[in-house]
Amino acid sequence: MAKKQHEQVDMTASRANWERENAELYPQLTNKNNAFMHQLNKEMAHRDFDGEWLEKENEMLHELVAHQTSGVTAKHLYGTPRGYADKLENGDYDNATPQESAPFWQYVVEGGLLIGGVFALINGIIMLFGNGTEGAQSAGVITMLLNFVIGGFAMAVITKNQPDVNQPKGERGMGRYLLSAVGVMVLWIFFISMTQLLPPAINPVMPPFIYIALGVIALAGRWWFKKAHGITGTLF
Repeated sequence: MAKKQHEQVDMTASRANWERENAELYPQLTNKNNAFMHQLNKEMAHRDFDGEWLEKENEMLHELVAHQTSGVTAKHLYGTPRGYADKLENGDYDNATPQESAPFWQYVVEGGLLIGGVFALINGIIMLFGNGTEGAQSAGVITMLLNFVIGGFAMAVITKNQPDVNQPKGERGMGRYLLSAVGVMVLWIFFISMTQLLPPAINPVMPPFIYIALGVIALAGRWWFKKAHGITGTLF
């Protein structure tokens, strides 16, 4: 009896500590992370959770505050509020364990290999099966390399600013997403267009088989890179 009372006292003290810490941590969250936790709390209020929710909430708040300084959001760590609540309710703790999203540079590499690879492959195929006039209009070496670099940054920016469809209408970040997408696309087109003005001696056009080989290697490298680093949340 005394042991049970002692455990109850300890649990009461723990809950009081979690409540205090949670109250201190919530103001430190970004608006997006705060909205995620608010939605998750609403989901969990109607579910059975085999554990102490205050403790789990405290754990998540500490993780969010620690990771958000590097641009990692709750969506990247946990997925959607409803999906994560389903995992917690079903006791799927292994799959519910948060996983960090890829850092920005990995999205740049993944996006660059994808965009650069597709562009190189299409360019090579058009040159190979064209009527012979496409060679002069094809992308040169510098244009091709810039597609990898600028395309990678563009894809990374767009990926990081994807709207959160699980948030209420008007709070999904659609405006930010459209603005960032249009902005990087305009810059991308501008710089690529500028390279087309370079003389062939500086920006030479390579044989079509080189472009095709480059495209295939880049796309295969993108598949390997994405799998090796466990990159999720990409546009494609």
